[in-house]
This record gives sequence, structure tokens and C-alpha cells, in this order.
Amino acid sequence: METDNIDFKKKLPIVCVQGLGVVGSAMSLAVASSKNKNKPRFNVVGLEKNTKSGIQIIDKINNGKFPFLTSDKKILNNIKKASYNKNFFATTDYSYFRTAKVIISSIGLDFFANKDSSLFNFKKAISEIAKLIDKNSLFILESSVPPGTTDKIVLPIFEKEFKKRKINKNKIKIVYSYERVMPGDNYYDSVVNYWRVFSSNNDVSKKMCRNFFSKVLNIKKFPLTYLESTTACELSKILENTFRATNIALIDEWSKFSEKNNIDLFKIIEAIKIRPTHKNIMLPGFGVGGYCLTKDPLFGIIS
Repeated sequence: METDNIDFKKKLPIVCVQGLGVVGSAMSLAVASSKNKNKPRFNVVGLEKNTKSGIQIIDKINNGKFPFLTSDKKILNNIKKASYNKNFFATTDYSYFRTAKVIISSIGLDFFANKDSSLFNFKKAISEIAKLIDKNSLFILESSVPPGTTDKIVLPIFEKEFKKRKINKNKIKIVYSYERVMPGDNYYDSVVNYWRVFSSNNDVSKKMCRNFFSKVLNIKKFPLTYLESTTACELSKILENTFRATNIALIDEWSKFSEKNNIDLFKIIEAIKIRPTHKNIMLPGFGVGGYCLTKDPLFGIIS
């Protein structure tokens, strides 16, 4: 194990984040930016695949740069501070899972691009964690997944690996808590200053997660919501995105109709919104798109 190679400034609890994409990189930075009396609370290790794109992300983070283009000043300022504080490091070495108090997985699961390959890679990534995680540590899955994934895939993997390691399965601590990341001017705030929904496999996991989130997220202003099953929590994410995708698709269809018939749809919507029950009707945009909204509603088909 190579944990000594990281020049952490302070001996702080380690949090590992698996997957440094648009979601994982922002979550990693949020954890690294958590302060107690103006001092960092955690050392954060971001884990990426040993691929060309993965190495590029790692190099940027380790050079004090955010790996994705962003206009959010909080993101840009906090990545510089984390670099200065020496409490945020990225690597391909999964052995850091052994020393982490909390491990967050933020990897993509896209059944519709390549179902077999995506599921295989997802299971492999979860197995890497289950093989190394300390029995007293917490695992948080925040990827968008089909309802039932935590209960039917993640938990059995942990049980299998804990059995091999001769660890009582009652020591397994798993939480599902989906993200609501919105890249843009409020990118950082969409992680820290926004509502979170979570669920867990037991009360110990629930308490550990609440304690961890209370240090990273602004739960006083944006209270946590707890659901009684991980499947319900997974469905919450999918239904949320289905609702949004349906609204966008609906207004997109009427946008095409209005354009063809030379009608100002914006004025129509303003007239409709006078009715209090219809204030949330969406405005026309550039069409239906985005990574999440085009795939998440379809997860219900395979659950």
C-alpha cells in the first residue's frame, strides 16, 4: 500500500471517492473543502481508472486544476485552496480504500450504451471496494441506478467479499444517496447547498451517513430526507428525472407546433401560469437532451 506517498498536510480521516467525473469530482471537492474552525476536516483521495482520460483527470486535480470546464467561481477557488491545503489527491491506486473512513462511489452505469460491459464494470468497481473497505467504514453509492440495484447487486457483492474475509455481514454499512449536481454557475452549491435524499441498510449506516453529511453539506438550511429502503431511494432519483424529462419533452412538442403555426408560446405560457396550480409549467428550450434525462427514465424497464 502506498498511502505514505501522499503528502497530506494533516493526519485527518480519509474519504475516498471512486469516479472523478462531473459528479464525483465536485463531490470530492466538497468533502475536501469541508472545514472545522477554518481547517480541513478530511483528506480526500479521488480514484480514477488507469486510462488516458482517467490520467488526464488525475493530473489536473494534482496540479490544482478542476478537471472540467466551469464558470463556477466557488469550484475554481476551492480547488486552489484544496491544493494549497494538501488534502485532495487523485490516483489510480485502489489500495487507499483500506484506510478510508468513508468511501463514495460515483461511477456511471449506462445499460443502454452497452448493457453487459457497463454492468460488468459496475460490479467490478463495487467488488474492488468490498474487498478492501475496513469493516468499520461506511460505503455510499451515489450513482443513478435502476431501482433495486443496491439490494440485489451491491449488498450481495459485499456479503460475498466479507464472507471471504471472514467478517460478519452485519458489519456491512451501505448507504444510497443520489446526487442532484447541476454544472453551471451554481455547480458547487448544487452539491453543498441543496437537498439530499438517502437510505441505508441499517441504523448504524444511517447515523454514520447523517453525521458525515452534516460535516460536508449544509443540512441545516437544506435538511436531509430519509427513505426506509434503498430501492425507494433509487426510485426517487429515477422518478425525479422522469418527471423532468416528461415536462421537457411535452413543451418541446408544443414548441414545434407553435413555431410551425407562428404562435408565441412564451405568451401562452405566461397566460397559463396565472393559474396557481400551473406555475411550474416549463418554458421552451433547445430540445430534449442531457446525459441523465435521456436514459434514467428507461431504468424502470429493466428493474
